[in-house]
Amino acid sequence: MYLDIVSLLSVITNGMPELVLMKIMAHSDFNTTHKYYINISKKVKQREMQEVFNDVFYARAS
Repeated sequence: MYLDIVSLLSVITNGMPELVLMKIMAHSDFNTTHKYYINISKKVKQREMQEVFNDVFYARAS
């Protein structure tokens, strides 16, 4: 099976857990996976921050 970097980043951006990716790539060390394949995009950072904000804001409003 061949996956290019763009495909891998797309999979991560769409929610594949990083440890699953590590296993798929047959890396024994997570640092290898992180160094070469995991790039947190601006879109992902914004989405995650929005989720945290919503959790905190709505928890206080309840």
